[in-house]
Amino acid sequence: LTLDGLGGESDPAIVTSPGTPLTTIDVATTAPVTLRDLTILKPGVNGVLGNGAVNVTLERLSLVSVSTGPGTNRLVRIVNNAAQSGGRARLVARESSFDGARTGTLAVSLQADIDARIERNHIRRMNICIFVISVGPAGITADIVDNDMDECEGRTAIDVGPTPTQVTAFGTTGVVNIVGNTIRNS
Repeated sequence: LTLDGLGGESDPAIVTSPGTPLTTIDVATTAPVTLRDLTILKPGVNGVLGNGAVNVTLERLSLVSVSTGPGTNRLVRIVNNAAQSGGRARLVARESSFDGARTGTLAVSLQADIDARIERNHIRRMNICIFVISVGPAGITADIVDNDMDECEGRTAIDVGPTPTQVTAFGTTGVVNIVGNTIRNS
């Protein structure tokens, strides 16, 4: 599935949900899903949620938190335990704009056995800009490259590793390359 905004002379293609839903766009297939040239307004908990061994590509999106729902809010969230889903998730997020609007939102949250590439994005006014944690022994392989992050007002801009409340070892493995990113707090 590819959802591609037309652009051109017309107004931008906007995707949102009424009220305060759990998720604006829910990806629940292992088939490749590409979202391109869209504005996604997140009024609830998750903007784009991928659950399981999803294969998601996000290109040239504008993701904006317009309000929050209960609990931790995220513009993009991928959750996958390979032992349960039978496979690894995949995410490519490139050349997109993430605006948390100071709502306590995370831009990209990976809680998954996943192969990810997060590159050339503009990330602003977030709690944590990028959060990465593996949930099982299949581990994470991620490249976080050439992103421009400003006003990540939580505990960190890029958070990689176990949660602060973790009490036992997950036995996870993986490699997360963090290269060429600009991190400011204007």
